[in-house]
Amino acid sequence: MKSRQAEFDKGHATLNKLEKACLSECVMDNYGNDKRVKMHDLIRDMVLYVTSIGSHVMVKAGMHLREIPNKKYWTEDLEMVSLMYNSISEIPADTSPMCPRLSTLLLSSNHCLRRIPDTYFMHMGILQVLDLSDTSIEVLPNSISELEKLTVLLLRGCRRLRSVPPLTRLVALKWLDLCDTRVKEIPQGMEMLINLTYLNLYTPDLEFFPFGILPKLRNLQVLITYGASKTFMIKGQELAALTKLECVSGQLCDVHDMNIFTFSIQDRGPVAYCLRVGEYPCTRIEEEKESFGNLVILSRCIVREDELVLPNDIQVLELHDCQGFASICEIFSRNCATSLKSCRMSGCGDMECAFQSPLSSPSESLELLVLRNLENLLVFYEGPAATVPDSTFTNLKRLAIHECRKIKKLFTPNMQLHRLEDLEVSYCDQIEEIIEEHSINRDSVINFPMLRSLTLRRLPNLKTIFMGVIHCDSLQVCQVFGCPKLKRLPFSLLLLPKSLERICATREWWESLEWDQPNAQTAFQHFFGTDLRCSNF
Repeated sequence: MKSRQAEFDKGHATLNKLEKACLSECVMDNYGNDKRVKMHDLIRDMVLYVTSIGSHVMVKAGMHLREIPNKKYWTEDLEMVSLMYNSISEIPADTSPMCPRLSTLLLSSNHCLRRIPDTYFMHMGILQVLDLSDTSIEVLPNSISELEKLTVLLLRGCRRLRSVPPLTRLVALKWLDLCDTRVKEIPQGMEMLINLTYLNLYTPDLEFFPFGILPKLRNLQVLITYGASKTFMIKGQELAALTKLECVSGQLCDVHDMNIFTFSIQDRGPVAYCLRVGEYPCTRIEEEKESFGNLVILSRCIVREDELVLPNDIQVLELHDCQGFASICEIFSRNCATSLKSCRMSGCGDMECAFQSPLSSPSESLELLVLRNLENLLVFYEGPAATVPDSTFTNLKRLAIHECRKIKKLFTPNMQLHRLEDLEVSYCDQIEEIIEEHSINRDSVINFPMLRSLTLRRLPNLKTIFMGVIHCDSLQVCQVFGCPKLKRLPFSLLLLPKSLERICATREWWESLEWDQPNAQTAFQHFFGTDLRCSNF
């Protein structure tokens, strides 16, 4: 079909029809996360019976086989064979099945399989799909190089495999998966795979991609190289040459390559991307808890406001040990980024404020913000408090500030943080206020209707969270540790959080608190505990 998305849509439509006809059923994986599709055992038995009548199909999946089926099963009429999920450890050296009509051979998840005879595929001239995933294969037979009709070659999870035979004659190949192998070099003849649409090189030992090969793979729709070695880089101009690209993950050399990629996708259809730029990042993409979508990680780059160009549909941005900008707004001075959901920054020594007036559009879409080890960060927002638009930070759900040792205060009372769910501030030596006063008295009330978790840790100069009262009906957990100067909680008996489950702190600190109302400590005593619970960040 014309696009990978069209293939997915067609596939899902087919699966939905099978499910409605009760020929398949939806199940969850063992972790209760991914929805999958399986065939009912009775339906499967019936299908296997029907297909076995003409002897065109041999299915012996999951039957605890220790050896390959003997010669009598390998007839010349065989078209499809599945021997997956068995315990086959070796295929005898004299084995070379005469199966001229065989189109599909599935040997995946035979975890003990280490060797296949060199001539094994000699008489499988029209083989189209070969799946050796999750085996212990060490060397692929050279006869694979003769499979000119092969369209799918799956080697995912073959952790002992270090090389692939020449692919020069496999011009029909559309899908090549080398994920989690130990392949060290690009297979010889890769430039001849002009029909390739899917290429997965997520393999840690692969160090170099020869310049000039990628543009020849003009039909490539999916390119995955993230997870290759630290030296495995892709040039922006080579990505730009792949006009049919729909999904890409990998590492670009520098900001210039990032810009080339951004400009190349502006006039195309949607392109999904997961890119790191610069030196190998200190935070791995796999550790990203959120699944917002399009992701860019910049590490040890110089990021000036007139240089970096990010795609408008970026959803996750991370900057680690980057220099050249004083605020987040500077980064987006040339970028709309109206879809940005998550932003993490660490070790960016030139950053002095998170946001400044006038505010850029990403502040309106942002849901997660983590600022860590920003040694020169002085304020969260710089500018007149009255200039903060009502729409600013209205979608912010989670905010964490760690090891920003110069910042003294966070919010102004007029910031509309109505969707904030989790707030964590830790190891900020000079912070004195969470919400600055501005002549606020103790009768003033601000609303945090969605706040569920408040964590304050190792803030030696923190004096107040808020001078008035915080109304937060959704609050479940409040944790305060290492804040000796904080003597008051901004809660009132009249506005007692209805969802409150626990207040975690040391007993010494708890008994030193001052309360606005005589019976307040007694009322809150029920929620107090000394156990330190892990935060969400």
